[in-house]
Amino acid sequence: MTPKSNSESITFAPLQPEHLELVHAWENDPVLQDLSSEEIKEHSLEEVREALDKWIVGTNDTWVRGIYLGDELIGYVQIAAIDRVNQRCRIGILIGNSMHWGRGYGTAAFAFAVQYAFETLGMNRIGAEAYGNNPRSMRMLEKVGFRREGILRDNVFRGGRFLDEIVFGLLREEWELLL
Repeated sequence: MTPKSNSESITFAPLQPEHLELVHAWENDPVLQDLSSEEIKEHSLEEVREALDKWIVGTNDTWVRGIYLGDELIGYVQIAAIDRVNQRCRIGILIGNSMHWGRGYGTAAFAFAVQYAFETLGMNRIGAEAYGNNPRSMRMLEKVGFRREGILRDNVFRGGRFLDEIVFGLLREEWELLL
């Protein structure tokens, strides 16, 4: 599946084995970890290879697609914790290079993944989180239609300080009203 996004210049397709070194660099980038990782740690090449292998073939509870600008992989979007019984999942995104931030690529990728989760996976609810130090993510989630549902106060420790984790959600019926 390689649909165009609503941002005409990007497409979505599976990641490839040759992306290992790039994804490894992103997973170990301190700025990216600070904005999005549950745990800040060094990821070995083997750990990233195992994750990438799973992302390429897919699993019952995870779906990942690369975000491509032309032929260049600029990030990935992930639907995880897919719970088919309760029709819920979580969504996340990574745009690997800050030169691609603020150009609408993340919003387009999120919108694409939301559509996939509701229309193809049959989800009723999509959850997402953003840390208090990442207002760009919060604005992106709200642009796509997510609502703030709560705050986990001082939930993560970053740079010698605790940060809030803001919980977002989007229901199918809310998304359908946005169409």
